[in-house]
Amino acid sequence: MCRRNPLSQAIQTEYVPIGFALRPILLHDCRFVCPHGRFWRRQAVLKPFGRGISRTLDLTKPMNRGPLTLARRRYSLRIFTPLCNARAESSKTAACVLVAILAVTQTGSAQTEGIEPHTLADIRPDQQVIHELGAYQSTISDLRNPTDVAFDSQGRIYIADEQSHQIRIYGSDSQRVAAWGRRGTAPGELNRPGGLAISRDGEIFVADSGNHRVQVFDADGAFIRSWGGYGRGKGQFNNPTRVAVNDGRVYVVDEGNHRVEVFDREAIHQFTIGRYGKSDGEFRRPTGVAVDPLGNVYVADGDNARVQRFDASGKFIKAWSQWGPYPGFIMNPSGIQVQSGRVYVADGDNHRVHVFDVDGGYLYRFGVHAVRPREGNGRLHYPNAVAIAPNGVRAVVCEGFENRCQLFGIVTPETPKDPLANSGLDLTLVSHYGQRCDVDGRLMAITEPESHSVLVYDLSAKEPIWITQIGTYGGRNGEFVRPTDVKLDTSRSLLYVCDAGNRRIQTFRLSPPPADAIRFDPLMAKFASSIDLCQRARAGADSREHVDVADIEPTAIERDENGNTYILDATHRRLLKFDAEWNLSGFWGQFGRVGGGWGRPTDLVYHRATKTLRVVDADRRCIFLYHVDGSAAGTLRPRSDLGVVEPFGMCVDDDGSVYVTDMGADRILKYDNEGQFLRHWGSPGLGAGELYRPTSIQLDHNGRLIVIDFGNHRGAYFSTDGEFIDVFGSRFFTAPARQQRKTN
Repeated sequence: MCRRNPLSQAIQTEYVPIGFALRPILLHDCRFVCPHGRFWRRQAVLKPFGRGISRTLDLTKPMNRGPLTLARRRYSLRIFTPLCNARAESSKTAACVLVAILAVTQTGSAQTEGIEPHTLADIRPDQQVIHELGAYQSTISDLRNPTDVAFDSQGRIYIADEQSHQIRIYGSDSQRVAAWGRRGTAPGELNRPGGLAISRDGEIFVADSGNHRVQVFDADGAFIRSWGGYGRGKGQFNNPTRVAVNDGRVYVVDEGNHRVEVFDREAIHQFTIGRYGKSDGEFRRPTGVAVDPLGNVYVADGDNARVQRFDASGKFIKAWSQWGPYPGFIMNPSGIQVQSGRVYVADGDNHRVHVFDVDGGYLYRFGVHAVRPREGNGRLHYPNAVAIAPNGVRAVVCEGFENRCQLFGIVTPETPKDPLANSGLDLTLVSHYGQRCDVDGRLMAITEPESHSVLVYDLSAKEPIWITQIGTYGGRNGEFVRPTDVKLDTSRSLLYVCDAGNRRIQTFRLSPPPADAIRFDPLMAKFASSIDLCQRARAGADSREHVDVADIEPTAIERDENGNTYILDATHRRLLKFDAEWNLSGFWGQFGRVGGGWGRPTDLVYHRATKTLRVVDADRRCIFLYHVDGSAAGTLRPRSDLGVVEPFGMCVDDDGSVYVTDMGADRILKYDNEGQFLRHWGSPGLGAGELYRPTSIQLDHNGRLIVIDFGNHRGAYFSTDGEFIDVFGSRFFTAPARQQRKTN
């Protein structure tokens, strides 16, 4: 309690169920504080006793300017909290209503003398908003995973389109007027362009992510110059994803190296902003950069869920926001733009755009989470970039996940209101199966990206039954930042989780319910251990080479029958081997486009029958095979006529047949044990046997293939010959396939 605030003296601390633990909740300086805030509705209704008029306070606004000044009357404060999350509601395992009463020291009045004022308003009194953006206008849909967008001085829209490897240009009427670029490594060619910016003199700067360089073009797409290359040194990049430009400097988000590199217009390196970390001025996976007219630099700090501001020399000024689903809170800042004193942040996992002032004061937001499949018309689904027109009256929001960009204009009194905009519903809590899963026996574990958690299911019944959820966002034991893969070992009752944002592996001991009494149990998983991979690598540094791989971000994990653990570090193109005591015993792999070099590894599989490791490379569109000592064992390359776009996940059956998800072509590929192509199935859509951005693929204990249909927020069952069996997941996304199956 804070003794200086008399309002806090009457607030009681209650213990309520959150996830699998009991944690204290208290209202402090009239702020509802929760260590796992995303699970709670932070809205209070203040109602004078004996009166029929209520006043609603939104407790989700950042309250860092002092305590709240209340009118001198007697209020009751009711805070209604839902269950642990939306899924826990369906399981009916826990419910809690916390009612806090603001006490008064005198009848009919609250003592507030001496308390400095605090405002909860969206707009601070000294910063009245002239206009707000957010009125839906139109959609650009002829795209293939757009990653960034920018306006030129004439109001034309330039879009970096990743899968077509092009820059596409649209007029003010949203009609395409030009496109240039093709896949390749030569000057002027592109490989997954990730960001773009346009200078005042019309030069177009492109972050050529897959080629780890920056390229500059004129307005017609003619190549001018380029610089960069894969690496960690000055002027080198590891997956440059965004770029910004002002009159004299170019700012490049070097995501894989967790920094922003600053150059002059002729590509001479000036200085570096940031490094890996959580402190002020440090980044974990920066995802966007913008510059204001004074040269101040704003960086979207992805895994730290915040925005950081630096001066023109790169000196840290301030940071703001935190992780959560509430107004002004950020869950996945994916793009940033500064215009006319406002900072626009595309928040992918909150499915909206936040607007702040340049000091971090929250102003407003626009965009509502799309609920139904492929829903648009102003509703957003994983927005990943935002651009504001030079005159400030128009915004374009990229949604790479939906292969589109939506345009918004100024909100007027006549603008239709979305009924979900102020409904209070937390739509981030619906099922969003992540890109990774693992199956062992009757258990299946799936990463859940938006809540930074892991879901565990029992596969004994016809449809998977959700039996527990592990973790939430954070850095403590049992918490995750961007869990990227899971590995089940039911023989030892263990679950391994790749906690990429925290650079560690966490293990949990599982106690699943018996098969004849399956139920949800929030206490089923107990934290067992945390392995700091960087520390373990440094401890085994007996050569300079070992030191070079000390920065490890686990992407995928496998274990062999001897207790060795294999970690795929896709960021640094390495495969690391740890023994049963987690000592680093070997590593291999390197970046490259020829021979055994890796472009963009995405998955790792250990095949016990042949004792080989297999690595999927999405950029090189092949699978590399290795013996457990790191020596090469072959390469599986698909036929060129198959048109493989983006292989992502893989599994191998007992006969050696290989199954690969092609995330870019929405299908599954099957090869025999010699690497000969056998068949493929799947096509874009929601129907029976249709897929949208499939990622992980596994075999269950009944010999069925389980495919994580990532883009459709569901899982799908197939036979090993490609026959569709069933789907599971969100009703909106499973109903079309089930209805079609019944009809057929």
